[in-house]
Amino acid sequence: MTIKLLFSYGVYFLIIIIGLLVLGILKKKTRLPKHADFKKMLENFEEKLSAVIALKKNKGDNNYNFFKRITSLIMLNDKLIYTASVLAEKERDVQIDTIASYLEEVKVNLVPYKFGKKGQDDASGLRGAQRKIKQAISLIDKVLERDKELYQRRAKR
Repeated sequence: MTIKLLFSYGVYFLIIIIGLLVLGILKKKTRLPKHADFKKMLENFEEKLSAVIALKKNKGDNNYNFFKRITSLIMLNDKLIYTASVLAEKERDVQIDTIASYLEEVKVNLVPYKFGKKGQDDASGLRGAQRKIKQAISLIDKVLERDKELYQRRAKR
């Protein structure tokens, strides 16, 4: 009788431990990035966009590879839009919400390339997207400066 009871308690204990581990992993994966990490994500996107523009200038990409690169940029941009929107909502920060709107404009500039409305020869949308992503990076720099000032104020108290 006591062995059955100990065994059932052991099973319950293992179930609880496994559940806590799964919850910990979920929390870690769904955690929002810090502002510095978000800036790195934006810079990474800008580098990938610049690489696509450089390949387009050199005419080193066929239509299929160009389509693939644009599609991956749009998917990455969607992730950035979601992250910026959730950050802005959580922190109630207008500047991060402005970054999200800049990223929406980047998407508007990239989508015509995916659906063939703009050809590889027309680089105006890519350059417009690059300008907007640079504006977003400059705005996140201002957010980081503001964070640094707030941290210094808290340290003085």
